[in-house]
Amino acid sequence: MTAMRRAAAVILAAALAGCRGTVPERNVDPALGFSAILVQGRFLAPAGEAGSGFAALNLEMEGGETYRLPFPRKETALYAVEPGVYRLFPTRNLFGHPQTHLRVTVNGRNYTVPFPRNILRLDPITIKPRKMVSIGILEVKLSQPPGKPASVSVTLDDSVAARRKLVEDLIGKMMDPNVPVSIRDNVVQWTRALDQALVDIQESQDVKPSYKPSE
Repeated sequence: MTAMRRAAAVILAAALAGCRGTVPERNVDPALGFSAILVQGRFLAPAGEAGSGFAALNLEMEGGETYRLPFPRKETALYAVEPGVYRLFPTRNLFGHPQTHLRVTVNGRNYTVPFPRNILRLDPITIKPRKMVSIGILEVKLSQPPGKPASVSVTLDDSVAARRKLVEDLIGKMMDPNVPVSIRDNVVQWTRALDQALVDIQESQDVKPSYKPSE
């Protein structure tokens, strides 16, 4: 392959990756102007908590950034993102087209389900400069009734309790001696944003879902 063809291949790969979305950084200084979001994954098998799992959604700003968000199992992830107004969407293929189905992994096995409509109906997520938004816990539940094939359901728990839990998880990491120093130091840098996120959550109410019921 000539140098020109190699360069063209690199440019094409970068363009396709941009259409698909990139995973945001997890250890970024808020002083650089980034905002942050908190997410977590919960993977349930018929016998209880799954030993492993993977699921990802896209976080997209209209006419702006597109992020691909993995939801780590039993771990609260702090992702640094650009400020803006976002929505949660299906992940996209290499050519930037949204996928109609969501692919998840539970205990090493892959499953495909229609993309949950309740996630598409969520209100836009406003993320202000240097602020933090706790999005919630993505729950992937595997069921297998006797004599029937396995089925998977996916929901986003964005209740007050779930969002508060994520903030408290990060605050707890500041004082946990078992957490690597680099992670503790990064969380400390987000102390002000964490405190404000906790206040915002405590002031909100679990009165109704944040999406519009289908008619």
